[in-house]
Amino acid sequence: MVSSPHEALHQLFREDTALFGRALEHLLGLEFPTPRAVRVLNCDLTEVKPLERRADTVLISESDEGDHIMIVESQGRPDPGKHSSWCYYIAYLHDKYKCPVTLLVTCSDKATADWAGRPIKIGHEKWPAMVVRPIALGPGNVPAVTDPRHASDDVFFAVFSALTHARSAHADAILEALADALNILDTDSAGFLAEFTRAGLGDTAAGELWSLLMSTKIYPYQTDLGKALNPETYAKGEASGRAEMLLKVLRLRGIEVPQDVADHIMACTDEATIDQWLSRSLTATTIDDVLDPVLSPGTFTRGHAEGYARGCAEMMFVVLRARGIEVPREAAAQVMARIMADAGDAALTRWAERAITATTIDDVLAG
Repeated sequence: MVSSPHEALHQLFREDTALFGRALEHLLGLEFPTPRAVRVLNCDLTEVKPLERRADTVLISESDEGDHIMIVESQGRPDPGKHSSWCYYIAYLHDKYKCPVTLLVTCSDKATADWAGRPIKIGHEKWPAMVVRPIALGPGNVPAVTDPRHASDDVFFAVFSALTHARSAHADAILEALADALNILDTDSAGFLAEFTRAGLGDTAAGELWSLLMSTKIYPYQTDLGKALNPETYAKGEASGRAEMLLKVLRLRGIEVPQDVADHIMACTDEATIDQWLSRSLTATTIDDVLDPVLSPGTFTRGHAEGYARGCAEMMFVVLRARGIEVPREAAAQVMARIMADAGDAALTRWAERAITATTIDDVLAG
């Protein structure tokens, strides 16, 4: 999995090795031969130590028309030193493999893409010995994929569009379309790309929005940072959050909950069981009406704070939907954000009160 926006903008071409040809044909009208196979080459282009030269991603496409080397560089800002490196990469790979070489530079801002796309001339100004023409892709020439139907046609390109436009005004609409498009994939593939996108967006406003979209659990493939970093701790936190919200609902409805029973509820880590108890709590008159005849003691450990807060929020959504109150995606995102910001006991009590007394979602969001 990638760990930074820099990695994501070139690593995506390793995950989908045909994306290079599709992107250039789609954006620039450049036709590449249909490959029989595409392999990832060693990115270490060093010949003599200690001078180290390492490209981001290097692919070789093998087709009936011959081999073709494809270099993908991720560039976050203008760096004049890169010009000589790029010229070296091309000359070295062309000499080693005796085939054409194309350089693609991916950028997340237009100014850097404009800089990267300028011809690099080596030699006399009027008669250069070498001219390198990188292909630079950025927000200025990569379309903003804001239609879920178009995003579904090529999900990898939709991810590339999202990463490229991470700082543009189109980011919100692109991420909404991508989140819907991922539903056409199997859960594992969609989850991988969702987490890939999160890492690729980094600490940007778009990254915060993506995490918020994923945290509402509207999407079956949802993923988030807490779950990715420590799944076991996150799951415990989520379960404890759900159990805590159940206890608040019971107490607000005037149902006495002895301490030993509360401990048993908090020890439960089975989501289906807690949801069943919650459904019963909406009509029960005593704690016995809520719980199964036998409760199995467990061990409660307070898990990841993010999982705990989200568990509370999800239980709110269960209560609201059980009461026939629709929870639109935008409203769910607002509730999630506010609970993430304050998951204290007093705040959660207020949310629980709204969940069992509100008549519309606006009542829940008020205040």
